Amino acid sequence: MKITRYKLFPVWQSEKEEQWLNRMAQQGYALTGVGFCRYTFEECKPGEYQIRIQLLEKKVQEKASQDYIRFLEDSGIEYVGNYCKWIYVRRQSKEETFELFSDNQSKINQINSILKFILPIIILNLFVGIWNIGMFLTNSKGVSLFGVINLAIAVFGFFGWWSLYKKRTALQKDS
Repeated sequence: MKITRYKLFPVWQSEKEEQWLNRMAQQGYALTGVGFCRYTFEECKPGEYQIRIQLLEKKVQEKASQDYIRFLEDSGIEYVGNYCKWIYVRRQSKEETFELFSDNQSKINQINSILKFILPIIILNLFVGIWNIGMFLTNSKGVSLFGVINLAIAVFGFFGWWSLYKKRTALQKDS
């Protein structure tokens, strides 16, 4: 039986998303498809799979990304799907834990990729929000709802970016 769940995870909370997907696998639902805030599952034996998520440097359709996905598949890891540059993979559970990032440097590299992914979105929303609000204020029409939403996204994104930045700094100290 297939089920679909809709859930929103900010980009900087990929670990929480991964934990949720693994809890679903523990409950007997294997991830089979992904989309924007949409996850498709099929019934499986509880705990049969471990799920991992990774933000790739390049688009999934590019040769380097396809080569990497093929490498994962050759290693016994199943490619489930992607959304933008995020890939979702699973592996049948074994005694050892399935990790894509086994050392601090690979974790730091992944965090750097996410930080670079988020920053332009924050900056764009900040400038568009300021511009929108400025245009409305100069025309004496009050405050632009879109401007406020853009600024809220920028602030929310900055706090997520900052939390990842602190995590990266802690990992760098441990290295």
